Amino acid sequence: MCTCMGRTIKGFSLAAIWLAGAASSTAFGQQASAQQREAQLRLEGYDVAFVRLERPYTTRDSLGEEHTYTEAFLVRFEVPHPGFWGEKIDFFIGDYRVPEYGGWEGGVYFKIYDPAVLMSLDNLDIRYRIGSEGELQSFDRAFVIGRQPDRPEMSEREAIRRPPG
Repeated sequence: MCTCMGRTIKGFSLAAIWLAGAASSTAFGQQASAQQREAQLRLEGYDVAFVRLERPYTTRDSLGEEHTYTEAFLVRFEVPHPGFWGEKIDFFIGDYRVPEYGGWEGGVYFKIYDPAVLMSLDNLDIRYRIGSEGELQSFDRAFVIGRQPDRPEMSEREAIRRPPG
């Protein structure tokens, strides 16, 4: 029992009412903030550059075969800083999830080493997911590759630092 302002109220009932109200307002707040985050995340543009790697990159394919690359395709997504980069954001092109990405002043960048993988992504939808369990959202933009040069155009560093566009 609890006495409050001259009235006797069972403590359990008061606590249950308070918890129910707090839970519903928290759920509403989380839903609203998720919608706000999705509205803030937008893709203003992207570009692809064929680059010379600063050092060779070695990886294994799905069959366990080792490959070493000295060149890669550096993809930059121009995604203005939405203010919640502390959360996990996954980027996708079609069903291909970008395994890792770095940041530059205009958004994020990542590398695709295998030209066949790059070509398989042509004309697929660019999407994202906020958080581990979130639904995939579309930027309503296709990843169109266009013609790629036969040899690297610039270094990795130059590609990251070049102006957007």
